[in-house]
Amino acid sequence: MRRDISFYIEANIEQVYHAYLMAATNKPFERTCDEKPLHTISFGVNYSVKYNMNGGSCNIHFMPCHSGTAVIMRFSIAQAFGARYERYAGDLNNAMQKFLPVIPQPASYQMDDFLKPENQITPATLQHNAAPAIPTAPAVPEAPVASAAFCANCGNQLTSGARFCSRCGTPVSVPDKKLCPNCQTEARESDIFCTACGTRLK
Repeated sequence: MRRDISFYIEANIEQVYHAYLMAATNKPFERTCDEKPLHTISFGVNYSVKYNMNGGSCNIHFMPCHSGTAVIMRFSIAQAFGARYERYAGDLNNAMQKFLPVIPQPASYQMDDFLKPENQITPATLQHNAAPAIPTAPAVPEAPVASAAFCANCGNQLTSGARFCSRCGTPVSVPDKKLCPNCQTEARESDIFCTACGTRLK
């Protein structure tokens, strides 16, 4: 018997994947997992009175979705009736939240979408799509202004002095400095005259 249970989690796929991996491999589950990093975690489900299961497997699939991660838990259980899939998924989600304190939201996804090659994110594809640490071109396209040191495109927290977002590569807009037209001394926005040479500022 097979059952799919799906969730949406407002966190990036790396965080979600590693949180579920930690949940599955630690107490109370302590499963040995087969991994396709950032895509699928698979482990066996043993006989359990609590969940009324006589063995089987659980495959947890991951896919980027909006600004977070879509998750499907696919249970294949060696039992015709009475297996408590939702209870198992709920306990697994509770264990996951010890490592990522974000509440999974019930959702409805199709497994076919998770299996499409373009949706199967891996560490290699993330590395391939990562923004360069140092820009190679002198001119960069105008970007949305980031506020409070977060990327305006994906919400990733920016490091001090960053010119590009480390997650999505969006250029970080820096406000223009107010300079004296005579001596190029930096001035505050509220200054009317240059503090170095007295020239009236524009």
